[in-house]
Parts: sequence; C-alpha cells; structure tokens
Amino acid sequence: MVCHRFRRRKHGLASLMACWVAAGIGWSNATCRAADEPDEESRAGWRKMAEYGTGFVTWESSRTGRWRIWRRNLDGTNLRQLSPDEKDRNHFCPHVAPDGTRLVFLSCPAGQDVNKGGHALHLISADGSGDRVIIPSARGYGGDRAVIWFDKQRFAYIDGNGITQEFDLESGKNRPVTTTGQKEGGLLVNAARTAITIGYPPTFSIFDSATAHVTPQAALGGCEPYFSHDGRWGFWMGGAGGPINRIELATRQISHILNKDDARMPKARAYLYFPMVSRDGQFLTFAASPNQHDHDKSDYDVFVARLNPQTLEILDRPVRYTFDPATDRYPDVYVAHVEPGRFVGDAPNSVSSRASAINPTKWPSQRDGLVFLFQTADAPNQIAGPDGKPRSYSLSPRGRARWNHDQALVLTGGAFIVDGADEALLSACRKSQRLTLEAVIKPDRLNQTGPARIVTFSSSAGSRNFTLGQEKDKLIFRLRTPNAGENGVAPETQLAAIPTAGEPVHIAVTYRPGQMAAYMNGKEVYRGSNVLGDFSNWSAHHLLFGDEFNGDRDWAGTLEGIAIYDRELEAAEVQRNAAEYQRIIKARKAVPQIEVVAKLLAKSTVPTLDEVKPYRGAMMTCKYEVVQVVRGQLPEKQVLVSHWALLDGEPQEIASLRPGSERRFVLESSELNPQLQRFVCKDNFDSDAELLLPRYYDATP
Repeated sequence: MVCHRFRRRKHGLASLMACWVAAGIGWSNATCRAADEPDEESRAGWRKMAEYGTGFVTWESSRTGRWRIWRRNLDGTNLRQLSPDEKDRNHFCPHVAPDGTRLVFLSCPAGQDVNKGGHALHLISADGSGDRVIIPSARGYGGDRAVIWFDKQRFAYIDGNGITQEFDLESGKNRPVTTTGQKEGGLLVNAARTAITIGYPPTFSIFDSATAHVTPQAALGGCEPYFSHDGRWGFWMGGAGGPINRIELATRQISHILNKDDARMPKARAYLYFPMVSRDGQFLTFAASPNQHDHDKSDYDVFVARLNPQTLEILDRPVRYTFDPATDRYPDVYVAHVEPGRFVGDAPNSVSSRASAINPTKWPSQRDGLVFLFQTADAPNQIAGPDGKPRSYSLSPRGRARWNHDQALVLTGGAFIVDGADEALLSACRKSQRLTLEAVIKPDRLNQTGPARIVTFSSSAGSRNFTLGQEKDKLIFRLRTPNAGENGVAPETQLAAIPTAGEPVHIAVTYRPGQMAAYMNGKEVYRGSNVLGDFSNWSAHHLLFGDEFNGDRDWAGTLEGIAIYDRELEAAEVQRNAAEYQRIIKARKAVPQIEVVAKLLAKSTVPTLDEVKPYRGAMMTCKYEVVQVVRGQLPEKQVLVSHWALLDGEPQEIASLRPGSERRFVLESSELNPQLQRFVCKDNFDSDAELLLPRYYDATP
C-alpha cells in the first residue's frame, strides 16, 4: 500500500517498570525500562553481527527527556548514554571518526533549531570521556547531520554563517570549502570533494573543490541525503517512510537500497528514516517506526544491516538495536577488524536487482543546443551545461501542482517553477537568435482562456520572452522581438487547433528571425513570417509551466517531454522526436480509472504542516460507501481512498468535508501511483476488516 497508518505512540506503564538485566549487557547513565528488552531475533542478529567485527552503534535519543547521544556495542552489550548531561541543552548530529576512537556532536540550547544560527560542536571519545568543544559555532546542514570526515584528523562542517569549512584537529585551523553562506542549513560536501548536497530537498550536485564552483542538479523527492565515503554514491530517503535510495553519481542511475514496507523489516516497524552508510560501505544503519512520521515524537528504533560496498545492496535482514518507546534517530555505525578491501559476506552475482535504475531514452534524438530538458520526474533530465558539465534543473510545485502516475506534471490549479535555468536560457538564445520548444501536452478541456500558460518564460501577464498557451481550442505562441514588443503580441501567432482534450499531443515550435514553424505529432501545422526580428530585447524572466509567474493564467492539463533548444530544429528531427515520444507513451503500463459517486463514511485525522515537515504536501485516507459506478468496474461496496490533504502547505477540500457528504471522483489503484510514496499519508483504518478493503487514489482532474 502507498498510504500508511500514521499515529502517535502511546506511552504505557512499561516505561515505569523495573529494569531488565541480561548477562553481558551493561546499563548505565539512565534508568532502564522493560521496553528496552530485546527480542530473541535481535539477540541472534547481534551474535551474527559480532562475527564480522567489533564496533558500536551511536544515535541521538529523547529517552531521558532531553536529546542525548547514546551507544550500543555491535554485539548488543553496553547500552548507555554517551554524551554528558547539560542543563537546558540538547545533543544532536553524532558522527563517528573513521578510526572509531571518537565522534562529534552538536550541543544546542533547548528549543532552538539545530540548522539555524551557530551551536557548539563537541568532540568526545568513543567511550564517553574527554568531552570538549572544538568549534564554538556550527550547525546541521538541513537534517541532523553536521559533519563529513575526510580522514581521522580532518572533517567538513557548516559554520554559524552557513559556510562549509574544513577543520584540522591537529592544527585547530579552518579552511573555507564554499564561499557562499546559507541562511539556514548549508552545503555538505562529500569526502572526495566532487559532490555537494543540501538537506532538503536532496540535490547531489557537482562540486569543483579548486574553484568552489557548484554545478546544480535537479532536486530529488524525499530528504536526508548523504554520501558514501568513496565518493561513488549518494543515498537518501526517497519519500516519507521509504524507500532508502541510492544514486550512482557518475551515471545518475537511481535505485532502492531498502524498499518502503520492505519484507526484510518487521511488519510493525517498516516506516524508514535517517539512513547512514558506514565509512567502509559495509554497513547501513537507519531508524524505523510503526508507521509514525513525526521526527521528534514518534517511536523510531535503530537498525543495522550489512551491505555490499560495491553496490550498496543489503545482504541480509536488518538487526534491531533499540527498543525504547522514545525517539531514537540519526544513527551512525562503526565496525573494526573486518578484512580491508573485502565486504563481509558474499556479494550478489549481479546488480540486476536495480529494478528502478533509470536509463536514458532515445528522446531527444540529438542533444546539441539543448538548454533545458524535462521528460518526467523519474528521468535523469540531464543536459550539458554552459561549462560542459552535466546539468539538470529542479522543479518547485506551486498551488495544487503535483505529479501523476507517469511522473508527468499535473498543472490543473497550480504551476511548476524551474529553479536555476533562467540565466542560461536567456544567454543561450540571445547568443544564437534561435529557439525551439518541444512539449507533450494533454489539456483537460478545450475552452481555456487567458491565454492559459502552458510553457512560459515570463514575469507577468504583460512581459515575457516567449509563451506557449491555449486560447479556447487553439494553441498560440507569443514571442518577444523588437518588432513584436515586450509582451510578444504584435502579433500573437495562432499555431493550430488542439484535436481533442484528454489525449497527449507532441508540440514543437521553432523560430529563426522572420520564420516560425509549428508541428503537431511530427506534422507541420503552421509556417509563417508574421513575426519579425531577433532576441536582442529579451530580458531576465522566469521559466515555469502551467501559469503566469504572478498567477491568474492557470492552464488545466498535464505536461511532460519538455525540451528547449537554442537552435532551430529541422522537420525531420521533430518527426523523429515525436515518434520516439509516442513509443515512450505506448510502452507504459495502463492505469485503469474508475469514476464513482460515493458517500464519505469516515476520515483519518487531518495532517498538519508541522507534523509532516520538511514536506509541504501530505495525504490522508478516507472510507467511502460506493453509491454509483459511473465508469469502469468496482464490485466492492466500500473502499479506502487517499486524497491530497495538503498541497504547497495549504489544506485541501477533503480537510473540511464532513461524513455523510457525497462526492463524484476518479479513482486509480494506489499501487499504480508510485509518485505518492514520497509523501506522508495519514491512515487510521487498521481493523482486520478495513485492512482487506481495496485502496485507491483520488486522481480526479
């Protein structure tokens, strides 16, 4: 299921019961609780882990009422608080040095955000001795991670001004790694100094350490990004509760390390978060809860699993290390005495299990002159940037904009704004004096006006460089030149009629001074010389999809396959691109739709923005009685349906809908909508009978 039960933990009397003591397991610095007792499967896992080496797990825990750093040996012994008690302060961001002899953590005044301002960075021995402040002003980079160790003497951290620094423990000196500060969080560089990221949303961007230049890459869904020490991999939370993803930085191929609701996890504890790969790449540690999201209050517990360091694939079942009902999160693991250069177990025969790895398609057929590319959200979408390095761009949703089951952009009621492409697009087209825009559009209806903005490089209803729009059933193009004016309406070009609503159409518009052409599904539908002039009067604007930058020109429909070139494509190339994209669409698995009228029986609790942070979108599950099946087949009389409850931080209609209300909407199988996995979904329907009900997603346009 895509939606998961989301409930706050209930503290019972277990935390007040007498301490359980097992042979060989020491407890100190905190009152023990019966809830700390491990199960037999975990004890067996500890014994197995001890065969691979000696070591320990460390994490931050709220079990004493304040956040403190805790640790437990790899063999399960010696559970204890590691960091000392500090009045009115919390301890965050533990990270172990490469030799395992010490670790760092941040000490933050209670109530303050660890990712804002500056806080004391402590160094402490792995046994808890020798605690001292080494950096007076540091912060988390966007999650409770604050340090990347280069070696046992040097590490990178974010200073109180948001600048990444390299610190040498022996000399006590800093060296700036980045030159630009961040208001909140900062940029975390990998140990190889070839990649850089921020905590939310995850971006694994290219970093040139000699010049401190960052070549940004598109943000990925989810949060909690980090790097393997060898510089080959990035890993992060692909969505709320999972999966834990990896990206091979050289190829940008994405795959899963651990799936959401992975069969190797206990059924009652499969909501994943806070991943960290060990220095040698041979172990993964993370936390998991019983379908609870709140990072500060949920019952997360720590797990450790063995990895193949060449592929970051899990070799066996993760082993649980904590059992307290408080929150245990952001773990790190160190293991010694494993033979260097060899992973601790047999590697899989191949990496064919990367079922979700992304391979570039044959579209576009030629990439020269490509300034912007977006196929779908799960494609690499990379081009050669102005400096020749691979480049991709992030898209930020606004209003009710979202993704559909094909990872295309649903723009009805909202827009996507492109981050970082404006300057490159302006510069490239002004230099070449040529333009081609490709897009695959699927309008919801044929009576849109404004014109409604589909793809626009503009700042307001009266100022643009170009706009592809819809006026009633016609496609129009506005292009700014000295002759056509700042708004590109002298004249506005009517390209062609849209054949039908609800069907994808490949559109291409090309321009060289004095000559415009348009193609629909590879066939020329317009050619004319009514627009004259070059791009010498183009100015700074914003690239976005689905609306004008300042609103009021919303386009209702779905958009994908967007390519913008600083050259004029010939007809043969447009035909090849149109044919290839039609093959892409035909190769997709069909997602059946069922249109129903249904009566609301019961709702899950409505998620709040604070509960689902750092996300700005969230879902909730409702229970319905089917009154009428308008289209498709649905034999069941009751269904569970997941709806958007928050989009762009704003409550949606379902939040105020009362039980007994009737609605007409379009349903799709939840299982066939993987784009939803990145979002929190509140689901209070967990009785035996309710768990058997079919689950759908409200895909109403």
